[in-house]
Amino acid sequence: MNRNRIFIFLLSVLSFLTIFLTLTLFTRYKASTYEENFKHYKKLSNSVLPLKVMEKALKEDINSNNENKKAKFVTIVSLLAAKYYGDWEKYDEKDLNEIVEKLNEGQKEEELAHLYNNYSYFKNFYEALFCELIGRYKISKDIETRGQEEIIFEEKYGLKAYSPIAYGYKISFCSDFDNEINFSKQKGHFGNDIAVKKGVPFVAVESGVVSKTYKDKNIYKLELKSFDGKRTYIYSNCDSKKPFADEIKEGTIVAGGQLLGFVGDDNCCKKGGSQILNCPYLHFGIKIKVKTKDNEEIEVYVDTYNILKFLEHHKSALSKDKDGFYLKHIFKDEVFEKNY
Repeated sequence: MNRNRIFIFLLSVLSFLTIFLTLTLFTRYKASTYEENFKHYKKLSNSVLPLKVMEKALKEDINSNNENKKAKFVTIVSLLAAKYYGDWEKYDEKDLNEIVEKLNEGQKEEELAHLYNNYSYFKNFYEALFCELIGRYKISKDIETRGQEEIIFEEKYGLKAYSPIAYGYKISFCSDFDNEINFSKQKGHFGNDIAVKKGVPFVAVESGVVSKTYKDKNIYKLELKSFDGKRTYIYSNCDSKKPFADEIKEGTIVAGGQLLGFVGDDNCCKKGGSQILNCPYLHFGIKIKVKTKDNEEIEVYVDTYNILKFLEHHKSALSKDKDGFYLKHIFKDEVFEKNY
């Protein structure tokens, strides 16, 4: 009887140890896989795309749309990135033209993707970053006064994301992104600063929901989340006297180009990344959520320097009267109308 009890006890201990070791090894494996995936996507986030590639891919996307063909921005840049494995020093416009030609001739994305073993890695990243920044939208004709009753909209296709700074203001972009991260401590400058005058209005890059408005160490900040949850835009160093527009608060749904707040100077002359900044400025960041092939979600901050230059092609025009700023052109897209 005692022998049976001892045997059962030892068997229970052995089973417990087996389960414990299995779980420990699995946890370590998952952590190791996560870190490896994170490092890969962090490398991509530090060198997103050259400006000339974005501009050329956008042009080809618009041309293809006008001709009812299939070459789309995200597919073009993902195939190119896979071809070069993210090394944009190898970029040759002939390669982009060849990809566009094959897509427009009817070759499927999946067929071309088979040429590159790593295509899904790049597609996941660029899909998360750019999927709602280019497409169909509606824009109103010029609104002369706030009381205009009839608003006429035009349908367009192209870059529908906006520059974060409204039209008509002189700005300068800083290449001060510094994504130094380890897994015990985060440090770095997770965005790029935009030098601009105090009080200048900043706007929604795309349609979404204001997920946060808060004060952190005397600095006012706002976060805008895309409706698909893949992109979060961070606006920091807002004007302490009037950081946000009157209607803006947590939970507010906004359209692309809508006024969010005003640039401040409370954090001027502080070290940001590799530069000492002159005040005032807006700190602007993008954080994206990527799904890996293991269906694991990873969040990384993106170097926005070239993206900010790209978005200069589409700026929100604001006018001002005795009641404050108002939009000269009202923007709508499918995701805004669906969620508003």
